[in-house]
Amino acid sequence: MGSVREELRSPLILTAAPQQIYCGTLYQHQQHRTPEQVSAFFADGPPPPLTTDGATGLILHNEAHTHTVDQVAALLAETETAGRITSTERKTLAELPAVEITAELKARMVERDTGDQHASAEAGGSGMDSTQMLQSRHVAALESHCQTFRDRYGLPVRVRPEYARIEFIVGSIGAVTMPAHIGAPVKVRLLEQPHGRLGPIISHPRSKRWTFLVCPDLPDETALFAELFRHNVTVAPRGSEVALPSPGASPVGYREWVYEPTDGFRPAGTNVIDAFRWCLSQQNPAT
Repeated sequence: MGSVREELRSPLILTAAPQQIYCGTLYQHQQHRTPEQVSAFFADGPPPPLTTDGATGLILHNEAHTHTVDQVAALLAETETAGRITSTERKTLAELPAVEITAELKARMVERDTGDQHASAEAGGSGMDSTQMLQSRHVAALESHCQTFRDRYGLPVRVRPEYARIEFIVGSIGAVTMPAHIGAPVKVRLLEQPHGRLGPIISHPRSKRWTFLVCPDLPDETALFAELFRHNVTVAPRGSEVALPSPGASPVGYREWVYEPTDGFRPAGTNVIDAFRWCLSQQNPAT
């Protein structure tokens, strides 16, 4: 490992907030350096953060190292304990490869802390704490977009002001997520069908995945889920939360529209899976 100053300049933490830089680097020192080196870092490093939790250091540490399945599971458990994700989200994330789990958690961490920093700066002298300022700044825009999503596009969305995001609960609408390099040809294939149309598609740039919003007509079959899992494709379980691109979100490339909703149309989940299978057969003709 390099010096403390080299670590602070590493690509791993260029987008992190100061408290994340401190916690992440300190965590690495505690795991890999001698007590004397950790003490030196305390003496020369930035002041300790006002608030933090173990998840911050773990996320940054996991991004820089290869970990076992058990260690990744521990990271998800710690992140849930810290209130960053729900138990349902943890189960969904656990189905992804380790590198994509870390990318998703890192994006959530930076998104949250960037918003908190902006709110803290604006709240100075106003008598409001950062959480109140963040909510007052975003909630009106979020509610306005929610109303549009509900009335115009039939999306049963809700506002999560604590995360400054819009989301829906999987039930009357489903979600199928796959790697972007597969999602792109699936999108083309859907349009090529007779009367081909697209429903809303969300991109997750950091993890390089796309989510198709669908009519939830997929059978609850172990064989189907096993087939999809082999190709890193997941079907969001009923009751899980799916976040949409939201106005005023921090510019960290966490969620973007590939195809915004234009009406209430969503393709059948079975049609999306059929398109996925067809695209896979074209990539691997022998299979």
